[in-house]
Amino acid sequence: MESSQNIAIFGKCHVALDTGSLPHQLETILLIQKRYAFRISEILKLDINSLHPDYNICIKLSKCKDFCFIRDPEYYDLLQVIFKCTRNKSFEVSYKEYYYFLKRYHPDEVLFYPGRNDKVTHSFRHLAVKELKRITKDKKIIQAKLRHMSISSQEYYSKSIPKQNKDAL
Repeated sequence: MESSQNIAIFGKCHVALDTGSLPHQLETILLIQKRYAFRISEILKLDINSLHPDYNICIKLSKCKDFCFIRDPEYYDLLQVIFKCTRNKSFEVSYKEYYYFLKRYHPDEVLFYPGRNDKVTHSFRHLAVKELKRITKDKKIIQAKLRHMSISSQEYYSKSIPKQNKDAL
C-alpha cells in the first residue's frame, strides 16, 4: 500500500480515506470481523505487537488463554499501515463508535439486538454459523471456525438469531 488514501464504501458512496483515519479503522475492523468471525473485543485489542514476520497476525482469544495466528498478507498490510499512523500503535476505536458506524453504514449486514445495550459483538458469528450450516452439518467444523471449546457453545449461535432479522437471513 503505497498510496496515502484508500477507498471505502459507506452505504452506496465511495469515500477516500486517509490512512489511519477513524473511518479507515472502522472499515478494516468490519472486514476482519466478516472474514474471520472474531469477537469485536478481540479485534479492538490488536496493536502493532500483534503483527509478526511472515504476515502473521496474532489474536488473543477472549474466552480462553489461546492465541489464533492468521497468515494473511492483505490484512497484515492494512493493519500495519493503520498502526503506524495512530498515536497508540493500535486501533483508536471504541465499541460504541463501531456500533454506530455499523448501524449507519451497514444496517443490512448486522444483527441488532433490541434492548441489549447496542451489542453487535456476536452478529457476524451468528452469520458465520448460518453460512457454515449451508455448507456442512458437521458441528465440529463450526466449532473450529468459532474457536469454541465445546459444541454446546456454538449451538447458542444457531438458536439465538434475533427475531427481527430471521426473515432477512
